[in-house]
Amino acid sequence: MQILRDPLGNDDSPPGAVISIGSFDGVHIGHQAVLTHVVERARSMGAAAVAMTFDPHPVKLLRPGVAPRLLTTLDQRLDLIARTGIETALVVPFTHRLARMGAADFVRDVLVDRLAVREVYIGDNFRFGADRSGDVGLLRSMGAELGFRAAAAPIVEAEGGVVSSTRVRQAVEEGHVE
Repeated sequence: MQILRDPLGNDDSPPGAVISIGSFDGVHIGHQAVLTHVVERARSMGAAAVAMTFDPHPVKLLRPGVAPRLLTTLDQRLDLIARTGIETALVVPFTHRLARMGAADFVRDVLVDRLAVREVYIGDNFRFGADRSGDVGLLRSMGAELGFRAAAAPIVEAEGGVVSSTRVRQAVEEGHVE
């Protein structure tokens, strides 16, 4: 897997990609389902399969006092992402400047102007942009206007609840791991 660090500062990102965006902490089965779908869609379209992740984790920068202990280091996360078949990982430095960027500006400036994405897949509960104002609805409406497709991956449930990094962390802290 190709790893591009600071992909917004260079021109090496593959244009016309099918992309998923997320922190992907732990790369749990919910993340794996989204990433596997990205790989399948990209292959069917002859496009690159790309995962965009952030370093540091956004909460660590925005609310360091309540930032969760991460399940995986960045290198571990990238290794787990590679195992899904993703071809390129974009590691975006999460800065205060990026945190202040509005969701619509992120879509226009990053996804369309910089990356020229063809399709974007996110988890149904994923939020992005300043004040977490962006969601799949915004991606769909802007995609219709700007020429890309967007969809939310279905939420994955296991053992009576939604699979999430928060829930995995809680299970680890309680010693409920297999």
